[in-house]
Amino acid sequence: MIEAKTKKTIEELTLDIPAVDNDHGILFDLFNQLEDAAHSGEGLNTIGSYLNMIIEYSSYHFAREEALMDVCGITNKDAHSKEHRRIIEGLLELRKRYFSDNAAPLQPEEMDLCREWLVEHIITWDQTYIDTMRQMPDQVSQASDAFTEKNSGKKNNNGFV
Repeated sequence: MIEAKTKKTIEELTLDIPAVDNDHGILFDLFNQLEDAAHSGEGLNTIGSYLNMIIEYSSYHFAREEALMDVCGITNKDAHSKEHRRIIEGLLELRKRYFSDNAAPLQPEEMDLCREWLVEHIITWDQTYIDTMRQMPDQVSQASDAFTEKNSGKKNNNGFV
């Protein structure tokens, strides 16, 4: 079972769109691993790797979400995409601070902020498209499969597509 380590339960965060829910689970898992590594005193390379994986997988997930939004004709896609960019910029800023401060420990409030970005995004932004996507399960599934196939050969340094 995925542990969100948040006040919201996973059931409250499930959108019933398998590919998107799976991506969210991977992101929560990465945040949990980052938090565990930070608490156990892991070094610069380990923490930096988790930050990189979170940034890269978030970018991948957001691209998938936007592709699904295109297929479904979601009307607020531009605002939603802008929110995606804001989250990525925040994560990039956190990584920059971490590396520029000679690997100063990640603060608990920074960890909470990262996780809350994801939770708030799901319960606020993602809720705006789920009704439409749920009415188009075949199109969503096909588009998700096509997105995965298109991006399957594009592995980055962390092994993500």
